Amino acid sequence: GDRDQVRGLQLARGPLVAMRLSSGVVVLAALSAVRLRVALAAPCPNDCSGHGLCDSQTRKCSCFDGYRGYDCRYRNCPFGPQWFGYAHATDRVHDVQTECSSSGECNRNTGECECLPLFDGFACQYLKCASDCSGHGRCMSMREAAAEVNGFSLLRKVLYDEPWDADVLRGCVCDPEWEGYDCSQRRCPRGDDPLTAGQSDEVQLLSCSCPNDECVGDMTLSFYGQASPRINATSVLSVAAEQPDTLASGLARGESVEAKLETIRPLDGVLVEPNATDGPIGWHGSAPLCAPASQGGAVSRITFNEHGGDVPALEVTSAVFGRDNVTGALVAANVTLMHDGQGGSVRGSTEYEVCSGRGVCDHLLGDCLCFDNYFASDGDGQPGSRADCGFASVNISDCPNVLDRCSARGVCDSQRVINGSLLVVDDYAPFVNETFLYKCNCYHGYEGGDCSIQSCPMAPAWFDEASSDNTAHALAPCSNMGHCDGVTGQCICRPGFTGEACERMECPKDRSGVECGGRGRCLTLREAASKAVRHGWRQGQDEVQVVSCSLSDTESFVLELNHHQTFPIRANASEASVRSLLEELPTVGFVQVTFRPGPVACLATGN
Repeated sequence: GDRDQVRGLQLARGPLVAMRLSSGVVVLAALSAVRLRVALAAPCPNDCSGHGLCDSQTRKCSCFDGYRGYDCRYRNCPFGPQWFGYAHATDRVHDVQTECSSSGECNRNTGECECLPLFDGFACQYLKCASDCSGHGRCMSMREAAAEVNGFSLLRKVLYDEPWDADVLRGCVCDPEWEGYDCSQRRCPRGDDPLTAGQSDEVQLLSCSCPNDECVGDMTLSFYGQASPRINATSVLSVAAEQPDTLASGLARGESVEAKLETIRPLDGVLVEPNATDGPIGWHGSAPLCAPASQGGAVSRITFNEHGGDVPALEVTSAVFGRDNVTGALVAANVTLMHDGQGGSVRGSTEYEVCSGRGVCDHLLGDCLCFDNYFASDGDGQPGSRADCGFASVNISDCPNVLDRCSARGVCDSQRVINGSLLVVDDYAPFVNETFLYKCNCYHGYEGGDCSIQSCPMAPAWFDEASSDNTAHALAPCSNMGHCDGVTGQCICRPGFTGEACERMECPKDRSGVECGGRGRCLTLREAASKAVRHGWRQGQDEVQVVSCSLSDTESFVLELNHHQTFPIRANASEASVRSLLEELPTVGFVQVTFRPGPVACLATGN
C-alpha cells in the first residue's frame, strides 16, 4: 500500500519520538526521509541566510517575503488556482490557491515554477493552447472568447467571469479557413442544399431619413461583431451603380454599400438594392443610402444570398445628419434596421451546411468531395465558383451511393416537396412545382450526407464558446481536445489527454514514461474526492515514524521533510511544541507527537 512507498525516519541517538502523520499529503510526500539534525546553540540558524530577521530570544528567523525555511534559505514560488487536489467541500477544489497551481514544481533556488508540459504561466496556472494553434488562430481564455464575436467560431457575446477556469483555461479560436482544437484542419465551404425548395434568403431593410435639406455624414454596419468601413450617407447601393471614373465620395469604385459590406469576411456575399415600395421614384440602382425626409427618405433592401439560414441583424452605428443649407444646423438622421419579418423583411430559411449536405469535407485540403452529379454553385442552386457541392447537374433520382444506399448505414428518405411543403413520396400524380430531397437518415453512430462517417464519442468540451452567461463546456466530439477519425470512429487525442473522448488529462510521467513515477496512483477529481474524509485529506492507515535522540538541554535539533525544515527545536521541548513546529511545515499537515518515556523531547541519558 501507500505505507510501502514512504521511507521511515533516519534514526539518531537519544530519546524516542513517535510521530503519527494523519495528513495524506505527508504520506504521499514522504518519499525522502525526515532527517534529524543537531544544531548547536546559536543566535539563529545560518544567520537566516541573509533573507530574514533573527529573534535572539527565540533563536527563530522571521523570513522576508518570498523566502521560507527555518533559516530562510529557500525561495517561495507563485501561487495559482490548483488544477488537481482533494475536494474540501462538494464541487470545491479549484478555489484553493497552491504553489505552482499543482501543475509544476517549485525551484527553491530560483523561486520559479517549472511547469508540466501542458501548462505555462508564472504559476503554471494556464493550460497551454495546442501547438500554438498551428499558426492559424489565436490562443484565448474562456473569458476572452465569450466576450468576442467573429461570425465563424464565436457567434454570441456573453459573460464568462464566475467559473474558476475563466482565465486559466485557454484554447484556440481559429481563423476563418481553419478549425479543430489546434486549428490544423481546413474548413470546407458551406452552402444551401440544392434539392430543398420553398425556402427564402434572409432580407433586412435599412431605412435612412434625414431632416432638413441634405444628408451628410456616414455610418458603419457590423455583422457578427465585425464592422464595415465607413459608408457615406450618399453612397450608391450596388457595385453595379459605382462610377469607376470619378473620385466623388459614395460613387467611386468600392464606395457602394454593397462593396463596403462585402469586406466583412463572415458575410460571403450580399445584394443591396432599393426596396421596391420605398424611396424616391426613379432612383433604382443608383439610389443613395440616405435621402431627405422631404423626398420620402430611402429604404435599402439587403439580401444575404450566400450566407444561409436565419442571419443575425446587422448592427448600425450612425453618424448621419440632416443639414440645413441656410443655417448649417445639423439634426440626427432617423436610421432604422428591420429584420425577422419587420416592415417586409424576411427571415432566412435556407441551409448553411458543410458542402451543402451533398458532399464530404476533406479537412486536409479544405475541399468538398461532392457526391455524383453535384458540383460547385453560385450559392443559389445554379452553377458557379463556390466549391460547395450546391449545384445538381442532373435530375437527382436517388440517395448517394446508389449501389449501397447511404453506405448501408442509413435509410434513404425521399421526401416530396410541392410548393415548399413536404410530403412522403407515394403514387400521387406529379405536380408542376415539385422536387425530391433524397436525403440519408443515418443510423446511430454514423453521420454525413452519405452516412459514410463514423461518429466519435462525445464528452464535455475542455474549451468552447460559452452558450450563455457563465455556461460552457457543452458536449463535443472528442471533448474538443482531439480529432475524430471518421473511418474508425475513434478520437486521436492531443498529447497529454486520454480517454475514449479525450475527456481526461493524463497524470505526469517520469523520464521512463511511468505514470506518477510508479510511486502513486492517477486519480480523477471525483475519485480523489471520495478519499477526502478527514480534514480534507485521504483515507488509509496513518504513517508512523520514530526518532530517538540524546541531547543536553543546551542543544537543539531540527526535523526536515522534503526540503522543508522546522525551526530549531530545543532538547527540552514539550510534545505540544514539537507538534506545533511540525505542523508549520507545508509538507506535513496534522500530526500526533508522543514522547517515551518523556516528559521532554530529548534526555542526555536517552528517552
